[in-house]
Amino acid sequence: MVDGGGSIERLVEIKSGYIGETPERAIPREDMMKENMTQQEKMAYMAGIIDGEGYIGILACGPQKGENVTNFKVRLCITSTSVELMDWLTENFGGNYYTKVPKSQKHKVGYTWQLNCSQAGRVIESVRPYLIIKRKNADLLVAYRRLQECKVKTHVGEFKFPYSLRTEIKSCINRLNQRGPVTTNTPDVKVLVTKIESELKRNLERQFHEEQSAR
Repeated sequence: MVDGGGSIERLVEIKSGYIGETPERAIPREDMMKENMTQQEKMAYMAGIIDGEGYIGILACGPQKGENVTNFKVRLCITSTSVELMDWLTENFGGNYYTKVPKSQKHKVGYTWQLNCSQAGRVIESVRPYLIIKRKNADLLVAYRRLQECKVKTHVGEFKFPYSLRTEIKSCINRLNQRGPVTTNTPDVKVLVTKIESELKRNLERQFHEEQSAR
């Protein structure tokens, strides 16, 4: 058994999008979304959707007022042709979705749901234990968000951590999101996460010393 009152087998069924011990009893995804899932089952199901149809990445934005470098925002997107799924995502996780009308009548109308910044970070951290395909993306962005949320700045008016590290994180997540197999320069996420954690520790230590000096 696992926390939340469900078995491991139950979570596998939830993540794959079907419930039932036999194919005859299987319930498809859209019907399952109407069930009263436990919070753990909901996160496992969400992880399955993200692994199959989702995008975990970083969006580059223009400089904010008073800044002269590019800003980066964590982004979580899910693309589907099911408006029922879009409504379920919005109801359970917030955010919004937009419609993409196909150029050809041979294709269905598509929808893309998205979350940004802290909202995206919270969902990614919650579903991270259940992710398989996009686990590295989640590991990297959970560490990145922790550093983003650190309130200490290197110097007055400067970013909370080196811009070079931010661009390195962005480059790594872009390579993880490449389509097809990555045969060369495979990102070493563990090394980069360790670097992020070291920067976070340095910031927290500086904050502690600054608070002690102010007393």
